[in-house]
Amino acid sequence: ALAGHEVAGIDNIYVSDEIVALDANGFVTDARWNSKIRIKKHLGASDQTVDTDLLAESNQIDSNFKGQGIAYLYARLEYDQDVFTNGIPVITAMVRGKKVGDPRTGGVAYSNNPALCIRDYLISDYGLADSSVDNTIFAVAANVCDENVELAVGGTEKRYSMNGTFKSGVTIGAVLQQMTTSCAGTLFWGQGNWQLKAGYYTAPVKNFTLDDLRGPISMQTRSSMRDIFNVVRGTFNDAGQDYITADFPEINSAAFLAEDNDVETALDLQLPFTTSAATAQRIAKLTLFRGREQISFSADFGLSAFGVQVGDIISLTNTRYGWSAKEFEVVGWRFFSNQDAGDLRIN
Repeated sequence: ALAGHEVAGIDNIYVSDEIVALDANGFVTDARWNSKIRIKKHLGASDQTVDTDLLAESNQIDSNFKGQGIAYLYARLEYDQDVFTNGIPVITAMVRGKKVGDPRTGGVAYSNNPALCIRDYLISDYGLADSSVDNTIFAVAANVCDENVELAVGGTEKRYSMNGTFKSGVTIGAVLQQMTTSCAGTLFWGQGNWQLKAGYYTAPVKNFTLDDLRGPISMQTRSSMRDIFNVVRGTFNDAGQDYITADFPEINSAAFLAEDNDVETALDLQLPFTTSAATAQRIAKLTLFRGREQISFSADFGLSAFGVQVGDIISLTNTRYGWSAKEFEVVGWRFFSNQDAGDLRIN
């Protein structure tokens, strides 16, 4: 079994990490295997029928062994001690994964757009099985992921893409955490729906002044040394090396290192769903610079802040602090009633 759902395609077949060719009947034509291996591909369609060769060659199944909704390979190896001198070889495949829905078009098709894949996992039975997703927000995130970015070596690539697998035994939360790394994204629950913001700058949705505040500001100007870093290094699954896990070139900053008294502090960033070195570096740079934005504050606002949500950018003007439309990212939001003041507030 390759997947617990239908897939768009099963492409290259690997035998002992080497791509092999198959004839019309599925036999491996490479001379090394001397037609001793036959591999049949099944995409897992809902109307999939039993593999006729498997039915004929096994006395342990009947015609009900259809594997509907399960993408799988049927591999048969004919015993030959001269061919399989090292035992049974490892057989793997390159798979174009699940067909996912696209709220921008209403269609269903294969895509490695992170926003569409995350949305699909949220609503799927094998995922969170929750249909409460904000399709408008996910459509915006999908457009960000689909933007073409120029590469230093020439050409372009999509800003973000998701390529990878996960085991069904991994917790849903862990899978979503890994998925969101592929788009430097923030996944959150807001206004009764799941929402996703991909790693991309957006203009402030609201401009606040002191008139909007309903209480004092609690501010932190710098993070603890244990919470900051000046170097980002880590791993990704390199498409250029047959998708083996490899290190991407580290991202560092001499200016940040000087700020930290020349004490190097590195963040180990794992990108299990990223296969492009350029994308990995882009995500690492975003992670580094975002982590150096150390000023944070919280305050109670009036109902003018009711429409603001997690992931939004707002601006705040406070002449005492020297802030003129200074931009902040909203990382938390709480609606409550202040009994002492007798009003409703947004923290």
